[in-house]
Amino acid sequence: MAKKTLYAFRAENGIWRNELSEKIGIDEMTLKQIEDDAEVPSDIAEKVIAAYDLAEDYFTVDPKDKRYKPRNSFKYFLKVTIVWKFLISLVFAVVMLPTEMVSMFGSGENPIFDILETICKALIVAFSGVYLTAYIVKKTVYGKQITKYDYIYPYLPAQITLCLTIVVKLAPKILQQKTDNPIMIIAIGIAVGLISLIIQCILTAKLLDSRVEENEKKRRKTVKILSVLAIISSAIYALFYISTSMVANERVSPLSLATLCLEIIFTILVSFGILIGEKRFPKLNKIWFTVLPLTAMLLPTFITVIGQLF
Repeated sequence: MAKKTLYAFRAENGIWRNELSEKIGIDEMTLKQIEDDAEVPSDIAEKVIAAYDLAEDYFTVDPKDKRYKPRNSFKYFLKVTIVWKFLISLVFAVVMLPTEMVSMFGSGENPIFDILETICKALIVAFSGVYLTAYIVKKTVYGKQITKYDYIYPYLPAQITLCLTIVVKLAPKILQQKTDNPIMIIAIGIAVGLISLIIQCILTAKLLDSRVEENEKKRRKTVKILSVLAIISSAIYALFYISTSMVANERVSPLSLATLCLEIIFTILVSFGILIGEKRFPKLNKIWFTVLPLTAMLLPTFITVIGQLF
């Protein structure tokens, strides 16, 4: 039995009765009679759903329950992810404000502000996935299959785009410009940052979409591809960082080397958890989906802070 009437549909969307009658091909009198009933005939419901691109269960869901199932889950996840990334960027701007103020009006560098900024940004990223999934669960019919990857969503896409930071160092050399040209470095940094954010949004939406995929083979294939890309990207970044330092006769600090190694190791461990651990060792899911990705996001920051202090 339908839970939502045609009258409720028209009221919610601001549609006149004559407009709806023309759209679905029935006269206004018949439409009025249907609106007075608590149940919408299945043939009429199908016409309205097709005409206005509604969810298939639009007239069978309790109107008090605002959650719905998007017709195109990937497009929905992409829109949500873009807004999510935008909000994170705004929060970052607020967090960075004290450091910028000190830089502009202070009497010198203050490492405390830099350290606090680094820690806050790492915590925001690490826990941002929880708020992303909470919103999706609240607004849609998706449940446990989404929330299980809370800490994976902000981690895996970021690791895949890690090698893009190579461009910031490589581009000036390709353009045969001085690497200390501030305008060029800023322009390249902004461009690379925007490209990285766009790719991260697409990858996050794809990762979310894979979680609601009913076909297990397709779901696992998507996650496998993303995991392999993350490992490759981390390895490329580490190799490039070390090789460019050697060419420039710069010493790679033990802390930097440890951070690079840990990033690769944890990317492999996280990938193992979501590809093999989830299926073979389900009792350890808290380790696969919470402990490992959180550690992977926060431990390098902890090492960086130690390096800044000592």
